[in-house]
Amino acid sequence: DKTVLIEDYGGFTYLVEVFARYFGTVLYYSPYESEFARSQPFIVGTGIPNVTRIDNVDDYEHEVDLFFFSDLHKGARQNRLRSSGKAVFGSGKVQDIELYRTKLKTLLKDLELPVNKYEVAHGFSELKKKLKGKKDVWVKSDFFRGDSETFRYEDDECGIDALCDL
Repeated sequence: DKTVLIEDYGGFTYLVEVFARYFGTVLYYSPYESEFARSQPFIVGTGIPNVTRIDNVDDYEHEVDLFFFSDLHKGARQNRLRSSGKAVFGSGKVQDIELYRTKLKTLLKDLELPVNKYEVAHGFSELKKKLKGKKDVWVKSDFFRGDSETFRYEDDECGIDALCDL
């Protein structure tokens, strides 16, 4: 008989069906806001049995028993909900250790904890220069992961041209 509100970017809709087995009401929200709204992001989550796709989370906040955040970028909202006594599943502001990896490395060093070897590049031109001549390197991005998620750079022959497309 409980109500869960799932905030998701469209990557975890399979979980919504699982929640529908255990909760009386399942509300699903996937951001679609834009100056010029498009239909594709708006329809994510529609048509799932026993799930209601909602347009505005604020309209439902008072009736929700559990807020479930499937991913990052809603840390401040999660912390605000928690501080008002709501039950929340999500990373909160701990998301920053994933979004700002270089800050995490600095914090680990300050705490005298182990840190793997890494280099920082600012922009793709600098990244290409740093990768030249290297083999089998993993590249991770900070905040703008939609521009380039983690990828493996094998060597100059296989990898340098692929960077031109990023």
